[in-house]
Amino acid sequence: MMTVTTKQTERKNKDYAETGGIVYTTISAIRTVFSLNASETMIVKFKTATKKAYDNTVSFSYLVGFGSGMMMASFLVSYIILTLYGSYLLYDEVGKTGCDPSNTLGDTNTPCRTIGTEVFGALMGISFGAMGLAQISNALEAFVGARAACHPALAAIHRTVEADEIKDTDVEAAVAEARRSDMVLPKYVIDSSSEEGKKPNSIDGVIEFKDLSFAYPTRPDTLVFNGLSLKIESGKTVALVGPSGGGKSTVVAMLERFYDPTAGSITLDGTDIRDINVQWLRDHIGLVAQEPILFARTIKENIAYGMKGATDEDIIRVAKSANAHDFISQFPNGYQTQVGDKGAQLSGGQKQRIAIARVLLKNPKILLLDEATSALDSESEYVVQEALDHLLGGGNRTTIVIAHRLSTIRNADMIAVVKNGRIVETGTHDELLAINGSEYGKLVEAQAPTKSNPASIISSADIANDDGAAAAVSGVGQITFRDVHFNYPTRPNIKIFKGLNLNIQTGETLAIVGPSGGGKSTIVQMIERFYDPLEGSIMYEGTDLKELNIKWYRDQIGFVSQEPTLFNTTIGDNIKYGYPNATQEEIEEAARRANAHNFIMKFPNGYNTEVGENAGQISGGQKQRIAIARAIIKKPKILVLDEVRKFFTLFISKSQVPYM
Repeated sequence: MMTVTTKQTERKNKDYAETGGIVYTTISAIRTVFSLNASETMIVKFKTATKKAYDNTVSFSYLVGFGSGMMMASFLVSYIILTLYGSYLLYDEVGKTGCDPSNTLGDTNTPCRTIGTEVFGALMGISFGAMGLAQISNALEAFVGARAACHPALAAIHRTVEADEIKDTDVEAAVAEARRSDMVLPKYVIDSSSEEGKKPNSIDGVIEFKDLSFAYPTRPDTLVFNGLSLKIESGKTVALVGPSGGGKSTVVAMLERFYDPTAGSITLDGTDIRDINVQWLRDHIGLVAQEPILFARTIKENIAYGMKGATDEDIIRVAKSANAHDFISQFPNGYQTQVGDKGAQLSGGQKQRIAIARVLLKNPKILLLDEATSALDSESEYVVQEALDHLLGGGNRTTIVIAHRLSTIRNADMIAVVKNGRIVETGTHDELLAINGSEYGKLVEAQAPTKSNPASIISSADIANDDGAAAAVSGVGQITFRDVHFNYPTRPNIKIFKGLNLNIQTGETLAIVGPSGGGKSTIVQMIERFYDPLEGSIMYEGTDLKELNIKWYRDQIGFVSQEPTLFNTTIGDNIKYGYPNATQEEIEEAARRANAHNFIMKFPNGYNTEVGENAGQISGGQKQRIAIARAIIKKPKILVLDEVRKFFTLFISKSQVPYM
């Protein structure tokens, strides 16, 4: 029974985790699901997962029922055996000695050693004991359930490199494992809770990457670094640039010790970071990632995560430094405003500034900015960059900056170009531009706007003229906003639109620019009809959106959001979400137009490569291009880009994407 219960619990937990994952992904990415008209797809996935859970549970039920029945039968059989044996002993003794079985005749007859009350007492003892065993079984079931729930985590922590040690009788899991034969994981050695390792009394901030080689555990045959070497002096600002997917963000991940190199070393002040206490190391590093994560708490609490015991004055001070205080103060609840799941109640620029404030509160010796200002409008970016420059100017903070927007790194002490797993060029902005045919020069040239290309309208708004972050709408469908008034349901006192009028003509490309939090993304969301206006109307080719079939209408739109969501499946399946009936040829053609095909084919499993939870197995740029391929595969009449990076806009224009 213990074995059966353990197997049932393990399979049940696995099935429920799969089902719960589908629900969480759908709810957290509900706008993406709606924009792709993927509601039915997700419902089918949920039904399939719940049916699987049901079938697996039922398949074990007969075993559990049989075991329980046998247990009860054993009790009944024991009653029979006990009664028969007791009766035998009693009658045998009466026949041999003539004793008194009732023990009621007093001195006239000697009472029997075995009497009826003793037989009955033994029977009751077994009955009550059986009831106690039933209670024990409940406790054992809870213990087995806890043990089964802990097993995956413990297996991951104590994993070894031998793949053949993993046993799984589940056929579907075995098929998935076979498809992902590259999933052999190394032994887990990075323990952030350990007290082991050096804890230096001071830190200068000299970082050196020495002949570094690295491949992600899930793709051991694909080298990200192949002999990368780079030295960063104390207090200097170094910018990493290069093609998307080239390993720039991996540098950050390895310095934070999310991963260890397969060869070579990373040193801090001459000490290999593998010899330094993990918690101490991370306490001295501040990271602002490409897509900042905010927790479903208040703004104050999110900033306070940067330092234990932070006061209100500390929080307000760093918010001002990150140019966040003014917009926070405009909310009715100020710093007590709930940000929602993953910061969903805030704009991309607002989330980024809160994340920067959180890092500034930490006041780290080493600062890692992984496209930290990518979602800010020009005014906010200037103020935040000025604050960061002020903090860095004293020469006592080492900074690594990753940026696609090259205009933001002109003043870096050194720019390093990452290509094919190596540092191929280093120097200042001017030094690298002075080199004829330099890789850096090619990147700068690639970001220069081309007036003859419609996509350059977006580009010039986003980069060259530095007029602010942009949303863009282009296509062959006419959209008209007429006197639109709107506020979000959660903030009824904050008016987003007060009589907005906008006309997007057939075939034109419109760039929407303005300060962060000003309503650019809200226009996009209202075009997608995630919200309806409180007053006024939005028309598509002369018809009010409220009168159109919502599924039909959304099929006319290709949408790439500020922070695109990919689902935990293969690259091919993710692209196919845009057009469920797409053939493999159509999937590959869309990927080519989004300039994604080449990097996809470099993966061992190609289009069958799993992107992982939250697309953690691919870079931000790769994720963006897959999202673009998903948007254009159905050849939409309207293409909506919500702050999609200029870098990828150029890729699309060069790939001759229609309707741009």
